[in-house]
Amino acid sequence: MIYLAIVSIIIATFLGGFLALKLKRRLGILMAFSAGLLLSLFFFELLPEIKNSGDEFGLSFQNLAAVIALGFLAFHLLEKFILIDPAHEEDCRSKKHQSVGNWGATGLSLHGFFDGLIVGAGFQADILIGLFVALAVALHKITDGLNISVWLLKNKENEKKIFFWLGLNSLISAVGVFFGWFIALPSQILVYFLAFFAGFLLYIGASDLLPEAHREKNSWVLVLATIIGFVVFFALEKFLAV
Repeated sequence: MIYLAIVSIIIATFLGGFLALKLKRRLGILMAFSAGLLLSLFFFELLPEIKNSGDEFGLSFQNLAAVIALGFLAFHLLEKFILIDPAHEEDCRSKKHQSVGNWGATGLSLHGFFDGLIVGAGFQADILIGLFVALAVALHKITDGLNISVWLLKNKENEKKIFFWLGLNSLISAVGVFFGWFIALPSQILVYFLAFFAGFLLYIGASDLLPEAHREKNSWVLVLATIIGFVVFFALEKFLAV
């Protein structure tokens, strides 16, 4: 059964990627929608999960919030001083965009590891629970595949590179499933890692995807696409309770 869960996660990730590729002519709208999904992921899934896990293990939410801020600032500094040379900002723009796209895909792939851990832990508890959790995570992974493809399309990557990152995301999620199933990792450490990468993903959504979408075309359609992204993810969270 656990292998069926992994296959469903892989299919869902690639499905999201295919949707983005089919709609790439609407990239501005996709970026706005993807930003809404990502920010909704932060506010409605990651932040409550970090708070609840911190309470469970006696960790200060103030400290966890500081780790979230550290993740946000770390990527800001990485983008400013490593991914792009400030003295040649315009000349390096396309190279910088490719690097940002790769780092964004990396951050979401690492988030996929935590998705896999949830599935594996569900199977540890009970097969039926594991199957329901796997179904919920698989539906959630469609948005991950969409986000990865949108970031890479925005940064002018080709389809071969997009499929590579979709495959890597699926692989890391599968590794997470096996870790959650076989290995008991220190939960406190996982909470801090989750907080750091939450800040990382918040930066991608709020400071990269959203401004880039609105730079292409200032339109109420983009605002609406962002709101729909929020609402879609919130509805999935309420319906699936992932």
